[in-house]
Amino acid sequence: MKEMKERILQYLQEHPKGNKKEKDMIEDLGIEDTEMFYRALEEMRDAWEIIREKEGNYRTALQAGISEGVLSIARNGMGYVDRDKYESIRVAEQDQLDAMDGDTVIVRCLPWQMYGEILEVKKRKRDHLIATYVHNGRKLVLIPDDAMLRRKMIKVLADQSISPVDGLKVVCAIEKYGKPLTLRVVKEIGHKDDPGVDILSVLLDHDINPEFPEEAMAQAKAVPSSVKESDLKGRKDLRQERTVTIDGDDSKD
Repeated sequence: MKEMKERILQYLQEHPKGNKKEKDMIEDLGIEDTEMFYRALEEMRDAWEIIREKEGNYRTALQAGISEGVLSIARNGMGYVDRDKYESIRVAEQDQLDAMDGDTVIVRCLPWQMYGEILEVKKRKRDHLIATYVHNGRKLVLIPDDAMLRRKMIKVLADQSISPVDGLKVVCAIEKYGKPLTLRVVKEIGHKDDPGVDILSVLLDHDINPEFPEEAMAQAKAVPSSVKESDLKGRKDLRQERTVTIDGDDSKD
């Protein structure tokens, strides 16, 4: 199979006009095992190594302007696909499929085109997000904390065990990408004004476990509450001096 794919790729590279169809390759390459040939074509198309145009002609990914990169979406909705060794490709909002900021995507943009289009999302950056219930004057609505996601149409599948109130922050699993973006509320974090909820929300948004491992907790408990004489060696003891800090009561550094 590997040898078959290499023959196909080399053949298409030698015919950059992109006017070769399946029958041309079978005839020119002297293919006898057509079953393996068609299976190789399918696998190469699935991997975006080659592409079959509407007319039935084949091109390599490079000839067709296809590449892989990471999508960044600006506040105005314009997307930019950042690629290794190449310039970023601009992608208009209507050509982004259901891709989200940070997703790894397959994009197509020919040299004479100003904008590209996303063909497939290869890898999702996120499978959950943090959102806050807000009363808009008529009813409670769920607003993503990430401002980039507030442009999207959202459908919410509520957890009956959670009673939403104005200001409540929650963790939402992404059930379905696209329009609308379907979210399921899975965990209550706390009210946005409660102490520590802001930090906890950031940790959960970045998929960081806020709970310390047992080993770390045991090590913390083992730290003595009083200072030993040996601890003062090489240090200047200023505990009896009056000190001033510029950090406020709510400082988190």
